[in-house]
Amino acid sequence: MDHQQAGHARDDVPQAQPQYSQNPYMHQQYVQYPGYSPLPHPMAMQGMSHKSNAVVLGVIGLFVLGIVLGPLAISQASKAQSMGVPATAGKVLGWIDLAFGLLGLLWFLAVIGLY
Repeated sequence: MDHQQAGHARDDVPQAQPQYSQNPYMHQQYVQYPGYSPLPHPMAMQGMSHKSNAVVLGVIGLFVLGIVLGPLAISQASKAQSMGVPATAGKVLGWIDLAFGLLGLLWFLAVIGLY
C-alpha cells in the first residue's frame, strides 16, 4: 500500500513553507472605514488632555486646597466636554472638592471664632 493512498504525506516530498513578509516587524495594516480615522482628531486629543487634567486636579483637591483645585477641575472638565470628550469624573470630583473645601473653610472660621 502506498503512503499517499493511506492519506499520509510522503517524507521525501517537500512541504510548502509559510510565506512571511520581508520585514517581520512591520506595523499591522488597519482597515480604513469611511468616516473613521485610527488616530483621534487633534481637538479630541486636546479634550482628552483637559479630561486628564480635570481628574488629576480633582483627586489632588480631595487632599489639599480643594477650594482652589475644585473650580480648576470643573473648568478643565467643562473644556473637555465642549470638545466632545466626556469628563464627568473630573467634574464630579471638582464639585466634591469645592464642597469639602467650603465646609473646611467654614469649620476653620468657626474654630477661629470660638477662641
